[in-house]
Amino acid sequence: EAAAAAADKAADEAGKAVDAAKASTDAANDASKAADDAQTAADQAATVADLARKADAERLAEQQDEDVLAAEEANREHEAQVAQAEWQAGRVQQLDAETRQLVQDAAASTDPQVTAAKGRQAAVNLLTSGGTWVKDAAETAVTGTDEDVAEFVRTGLDIALEQDDRVSAANIAETSDKPAQRQAALDVLDKPIDQVREFLRTRAYPGKEDDDRIAVGKIMAEGGPGVKAAGSKALDGTAADLQEFLETGQYKAREDDDRVAVSEALASGGPEVQAAAQAALTGPPAGLRAFLQTGLYRARQRDANAASHIAEINTLLSAAYESAALAHADAAEAQRVAALARKDAAKALEWADKAKHSAEQASDYAAQADKSADDAAASATRAAESAKTARNA
Repeated sequence: EAAAAAADKAADEAGKAVDAAKASTDAANDASKAADDAQTAADQAATVADLARKADAERLAEQQDEDVLAAEEANREHEAQVAQAEWQAGRVQQLDAETRQLVQDAAASTDPQVTAAKGRQAAVNLLTSGGTWVKDAAETAVTGTDEDVAEFVRTGLDIALEQDDRVSAANIAETSDKPAQRQAALDVLDKPIDQVREFLRTRAYPGKEDDDRIAVGKIMAEGGPGVKAAGSKALDGTAADLQEFLETGQYKAREDDDRVAVSEALASGGPEVQAAAQAALTGPPAGLRAFLQTGLYRARQRDANAASHIAEINTLLSAAYESAALAHADAAEAQRVAALARKDAAKALEWADKAKHSAEQASDYAAQADKSADDAAASATRAAESAKTARNA
């Protein structure tokens, strides 16, 4: 009887052990499912974040295409204005190549219809590029008879050009900040037109070369490498070289310096900087300077804001993956305990390894979350600095 009772008790205990092992296994399985669900949620969040980044990259690419097209159009307009040789007070008035050829052909032709057609086209061109006297003469030709056009191309235009050049000399006499230059302009006003035009070309007055050297030195001090090199070459040259640098050379050298600086920004900047730099390089020279003064800092601000946002998202994703890894570690530990309850030592060791691996993953994700948080803070600081620079530019 005692043996039978002991057997019954053993059987009862064994049954309880089986039930406990089953309950432990069920709980462990539930923990594993919860960990899998956490992993799935983290993966889905990562997918959404990746899609958002791709969408933003596509948006930026479309914006860059639009900006480049606009820059190309602006550059075409700039080149057309340069080709027009638009009149500037204080300079000898020049006709662009097309207009000059039209005037020559019209004046030389013995066919009144050819003279009228080409002469009117030349007059139309000068309506937007000529000085005050030339525009008035051109308007008379455009609205007048064929005889008016013939008079315009054979005598009227030359008279108007002379009057505009005399106006330019008078403008220098009124506006120059150099007393000696103002006097030189006054002295030449009643001289033959060839002397007036020679003065407009040279702006000569006593002491001009010394003044030009000082002006070149100031420009070099504020300029980039190209400006410094061009200025140095002018200082080593003639008085004409100094004037050429002051009138045109400094601007070409500055454009070259700007183009180099924008190219460097293109090579080293973030996506927003690269897009803005590409548009600037495509457009007219003024766009290069505008980019370097303000556009670069605004683009850097956008890049920094985007980087800060991405870092914040990465912080959240790393935290989600850390939570999933911890859940896997807890589930693996539960599975290990369940395996021990089932007296399955091999499985228990296997689950122990998985628990250790998941715990290590959780530690890695925690470190990534910390780094992403630091990156977000640093990017926010850069964005604020770029915004401040752009405002003060």
